[in-house]
Amino acid sequence: MLSNGKLAEILSGLKKNSFDHMVLGNPVTVQEITLLPVLSVSTAFGGFITQQGTGGGGIRLDPVAVVAVKKDTVDVFSLRTNQSTSPLENIAAIISEALSNETPGQVNN
Repeated sequence: MLSNGKLAEILSGLKKNSFDHMVLGNPVTVQEITLLPVLSVSTAFGGFITQQGTGGGGIRLDPVAVVAVKKDTVDVFSLRTNQSTSPLENIAAIISEALSNETPGQVNN
């Protein structure tokens, strides 16, 4: 489980790197690695003033990154690296890489 200090460090880093419309999903712990999905949030609303009851709105959540926390290291894996693959395929590759014995790929913004 993430300590409050580690989570605050991650949130501070995301905010510093202009992720104002980003949210963190629920953490998932696999072996000794905690994975945090990072989602982009977009909202839209509209309607007409002249007619009551007309209008609508929507929300869109796009997966953009996965934060992997392992002991004292924090790695950020972008899900937007390859436009020809789906985010789900990218997530599977990231989890495999994070769980391997090799040093995971790291994105420093």
